[in-house]
Amino acid sequence: MAPMVGYNEAPLRQICRRFGSGLAVTEMIKPEKLLRGDPQVIRDLAFAADERPLGIQVAVREPQDMLPALELVWPRGFDFVDLNMGCPLKKECNKGWGAALLRDPERVGRLVAATVAASPVPVTVKVRTGYELGERTAPDVVEAALEAGAGLICVHGRTKMGWYREENDLEAIAAVVERVAGRVPVVGNGDVVDLESALRMFRQTGCDAVMIGRGAMGNPWLFARIHHYLNEGEVL
Repeated sequence: MAPMVGYNEAPLRQICRRFGSGLAVTEMIKPEKLLRGDPQVIRDLAFAADERPLGIQVAVREPQDMLPALELVWPRGFDFVDLNMGCPLKKECNKGWGAALLRDPERVGRLVAATVAASPVPVTVKVRTGYELGERTAPDVVEAALEAGAGLICVHGRTKMGWYREENDLEAIAAVVERVAGRVPVVGNGDVVDLESALRMFRQTGCDAVMIGRGAMGNPWLFARIHHYLNEGEVL
């Protein structure tokens, strides 16, 4: 289940898990809000035992800003920490985080390495394919993350500037899969709205899993349909 701001709180995560979602991530958490004890952030960190495995997604800026906040996270029992490198919001990118990192592989490597060194749980990374339309910086960014110790990569097949107007680029996701070359799992994300689009994502990209966001809104049974077909070869 994709980490959608304003949507994937505990009740929705539990519903989607009930219908077959194998993994979920919290909404994007900003370290400075966690450090000052923002009540909304504290509420968003609550989860039930039946939601696990569950990761916490963190907006990355600099290690010195992020690591003290993560010290408050570890006791809560999250199973992994996901570093957001794809948020397209202008106000976030202007601060140098989110999708802005898609143009700075060296910085990505430093951030991932610092998080891996401090983390008692695996560290994952979620990216877009690039910043500007037509850019494909994701393979280089992902390589930097892998060399720094990332344990899983998720790729949304759009650029920062493409938002949801741009067609989801399965070839760009496939390029990341090729670069990763089986070293860690790769999750494909974008426009998975039914069984057919999920299977297309698998076949055309070679990804190991699909991440579903808007397609599950009002339709949590989508997870069950995909899960059943992959395991039983039968269309529900």
